[in-house]
Amino acid sequence: MTAVEIERAIEILRREVALTSYRKVAERLGYSITAISMALNGKYGASMDKMAAAVMQMIARFPCPHTGAEISQEKCKATCTAKAPTHNPMAMRQWRYCKTCQQGHKFLNSKNGGNENVASNQ
Repeated sequence: MTAVEIERAIEILRREVALTSYRKVAERLGYSITAISMALNGKYGASMDKMAAAVMQMIARFPCPHTGAEISQEKCKATCTAKAPTHNPMAMRQWRYCKTCQQGHKFLNSKNGGNENVASNQ
């Protein structure tokens, strides 16, 4: 990740902590409260690449091209990779659109469902 991307992730992290709590953010990202606090205070000793990637995947929001609603990458991935929702016509339209969306193609075309943190078994 570039320095600009890491700074953006830190700002998103700071906003999320202000909206919720250190504990909730730490649990969601899989980091300790101490690690989150150190990152926000510029004292995190390790590389920020993995934490920044987790922030961007779990917390960062972008407009869904289909609905226009702000969604996280986590929600986008869940919708895109889910089984077809044959019980709900509106959900089916969303699911079909996801199959053609540029954002959704990241998840559909990768071997591990868009999760770069998962090691492949080759």
